Amino acid sequence: MTADPHPGWGYRPAIDGLRTVAVTLVVLFHAGVAGVANGFVGVDLFFVLSGYLVTNVMLAEYRGSGTVRLRRFYARRVRRLLPAAVLLVVVVAAATLLVLPRLTRVSLVADARAALLYVANWHFLGDATDYFAADVHGSPFLHFWSLAIEEQFYVVYPLALLGLLWLGRRLGRPTLVVASGLASLLAVSLLLQVVIARGDALAAYYGTHTRLYQMLAGALLAVTWGAHGGPAVASLRTRLAAPLLRQVSLAGLAAVACLGVLVGVASDIGSLSPSVRGIVACGASVVVIASLEVAPASGLARLLGRPTMTYLGRISYGTYLWHWPVIVLLRAALDVGPWTMAALALVGGTAMAALSFAVLETPV
Repeated sequence: MTADPHPGWGYRPAIDGLRTVAVTLVVLFHAGVAGVANGFVGVDLFFVLSGYLVTNVMLAEYRGSGTVRLRRFYARRVRRLLPAAVLLVVVVAAATLLVLPRLTRVSLVADARAALLYVANWHFLGDATDYFAADVHGSPFLHFWSLAIEEQFYVVYPLALLGLLWLGRRLGRPTLVVASGLASLLAVSLLLQVVIARGDALAAYYGTHTRLYQMLAGALLAVTWGAHGGPAVASLRTRLAAPLLRQVSLAGLAAVACLGVLVGVASDIGSLSPSVRGIVACGASVVVIASLEVAPASGLARLLGRPTMTYLGRISYGTYLWHWPVIVLLRAALDVGPWTMAALALVGGTAMAALSFAVLETPV
């Protein structure tokens, strides 16, 4: 939800459209809309997209200059993410004066601090905050748990990718080495997710180590299928993509099917655990992204790439930031149904996101 796409970085407008789908699922879930009781899988889609996009960004720079300028990378992350987060914390802190009692406001200080330091996932895990409980709507900063995981990933991942690229260049097999390294890390994280989820569902859900596999899945897709994966990947794309491009409907059908799987695991269908739903959502997300890259002219790609969908995807970080405080504060002041709350959260969150994007985020 926070990576910056660019047309030159293996990017297609439909990718932004996918981010719109992801944030909509999350908003409907948080609003309590019936039938979308597992819409939290929108975050899983966000994670895969983030790994995919940020890896394409770094690979593009590496292929062009032979390195990744870490200072520039980290500075860009700070400028992209922190101003909007600080603005939200300040505005929400002021708004709580109007609708929340004093004792409740005091208890939110630690939550706000953890949000700004991007350790919210560990903070809420330490407090044993059940993300799926019916009374979880106390903190307007709870949703920072997923942003914390992403930012922790952004701190460490560039160093790991550079190390793998250096080793691959020394061995003369950069793509193979990077792909093998990322696949190994993905396997470890996925194993931790499966094992820990059996005994502690909250730790499996909030833990950085147990959620990295989703961002690494996107990263591995970028290395093995993205536009900047190197000569070997370009050859593979040419051999495999050309037949599919002549059968756009095939790749388009795969994308539609897997997007349907995403919506299915977001619904009330079945009794899968959050851990299993996340794994399924991750796999479906990978196939959707790969299919959209292969068939940018498919019906689904054109639908997701429409101007409204792409614009909403570009500001999805802000929408994600603002929608949850809107829900928490409105619930404290109003008694409305889930669909009304969803509409208020989507409109309010999107409006604040658009304003923040135009006035603060883009200039910074």
